[in-house]
Amino acid sequence: MNDAAVSVTGKLLWSPDPSARTTGQVPEFAGFVKDQAGMDWGGDFQALWQWSVDQNVEFWDLFWDWHGVIGDKGARKIENGTAMPGARFFPTPR
Repeated sequence: MNDAAVSVTGKLLWSPDPSARTTGQVPEFAGFVKDQAGMDWGGDFQALWQWSVDQNVEFWDLFWDWHGVIGDKGARKIENGTAMPGARFFPTPR
């Protein structure tokens, strides 16, 4: 598990506070993801990020629900999904 951000020179740029694994919005959202999708991040930010990349449609669908976005997601969850950048999530919301 490597949650630290390191520059190309190898200098440590940032490392999360250890409490970030248990408090705040990321762990709260990760708990929601675990309940809804069965993905257990185990406090590993890299694992949560990788899941969000590998399962990007499910990630954004759950984020919409967790965040409480008011509105309808529309008929399609993604448009041009293989283009990164260029994909559009929820291209027809109401």
